[in-house]
Amino acid sequence: AAEEEYGERAPVWSGELYLELHRATYTTQAKTKQGNRRSEHLLREAELWATAAALRSPARRYPYERLDRVWKTVLLHQFHDILPGSSIAWVHREARDTYEEVRAELADLVAEAVTSLGAAEGLVALNSSPYERVQVIELDAEAAGVLPSGAHVQELGEGRAAVLARSPGLGAGLLDGAAVPEHAVTAETSDADAIVLDNGLLRIVVDGDGLVSSVHDLVAGREVLVPGARANLLQLHPDHPNHWDAWDIDRHYQNTRTDLTDADSVTLVE
Repeated sequence: AAEEEYGERAPVWSGELYLELHRATYTTQAKTKQGNRRSEHLLREAELWATAAALRSPARRYPYERLDRVWKTVLLHQFHDILPGSSIAWVHREARDTYEEVRAELADLVAEAVTSLGAAEGLVALNSSPYERVQVIELDAEAAGVLPSGAHVQELGEGRAAVLARSPGLGAGLLDGAAVPEHAVTAETSDADAIVLDNGLLRIVVDGDGLVSSVHDLVAGREVLVPGARANLLQLHPDHPNHWDAWDIDRHYQNTRTDLTDADSVTLVE
């Protein structure tokens, strides 16, 4: 009908039909997005261990009602003015408190499910990922005291300790305080005030400005970075969009930037 009415004068649009604004947005409320992300992760963990507990013990009922309520709370906060950070201040203050309530309830659900899975002779590390994980974890120094005699424990101070944990995918591993493999990672400072990190797979050089000047793949025998390039470069850009400062980032922000390339000092912390 429009073609018949306007003929060749009919406007033609080639492309997607969408509002050409609010694209590639960041957020003015990182805490809100952090709360959403952590809530989603905890919901998955709670569902995983609650399912395992219900399957292992017929007397253990899957907490459907509680999870359903928490899910709806998290989904409500994904409304487009809350999660993007474009609501008024008190909305985000309330969201922060709500996410803390969600975290506490999901932590309780996980603890209840894990407890019903059965007692272990010692401490265990749970792994909700599908892959085996081997990593150093932190725990209370008091809890570390129940590890087997001769366990390798590093005191961190302030009532905290570190120990090596190994857990199978979607399972639990007993903490036995195994020793960390010697020379798993080496770190040293070169004469040029650069820090050299080496784990047998990669050798990374961090220069005196805190930038990565070299990433050498020891397995493939090649340098990853383009010659002369430096990685880990932080840049500051002005954030003065023409409209909707909580949503939009205009293209012209790229025209002005400050590269953070002049560090006062770079320190290796073990």
